Amino acid sequence: MTTRQIGEAVPDLPPASLYRHLKLLKDHGIVEVVEQHPRNGISESVYALVRGSTRLSREEFAAISGEAHQRYYAVFLGALSTVVNRYFEEPERDTTRDGMTYFIANLNLSDDQRQRLRLDLLDLIRRYSAEPIADEHRPTQVGISLSPDLLAVAPALDSEPSQ
Repeated sequence: MTTRQIGEAVPDLPPASLYRHLKLLKDHGIVEVVEQHPRNGISESVYALVRGSTRLSREEFAAISGEAHQRYYAVFLGALSTVVNRYFEEPERDTTRDGMTYFIANLNLSDDQRQRLRLDLLDLIRRYSAEPIADEHRPTQVGISLSPDLLAVAPALDSEPSQ
């Protein structure tokens, strides 16, 4: 994508911020220039993700500070929100036909169950990502967040279900 295309996809982002963020992504090896095109007397760059650059190992992920995680999570939510908002602005949308959904599920899981759930979700995403692209396919965004809720209290095992 060119900076112009990125700017059109994220219209709330001021151009100066867009260029600053793009430079950071390029400097850190997350995106790279894959083409250059002359446009209005200047060279317009086409950017693409560097393959594998957006994946972190468990060790790399664990080494990120809490403050940095909060920033990254805000970017994650912003990206998710941008796509969802664009979808809801589409007059021809049909949430049933399109399979659009969002929900929060509060689960009571052991550490082992939480790890298995994470691995199962990753496996599911990998399987669908490996499908060949066909004309009838449309890009579909899936956002997943797994986090222990440190303030929630698990229900007592011997309590009566609420009516």
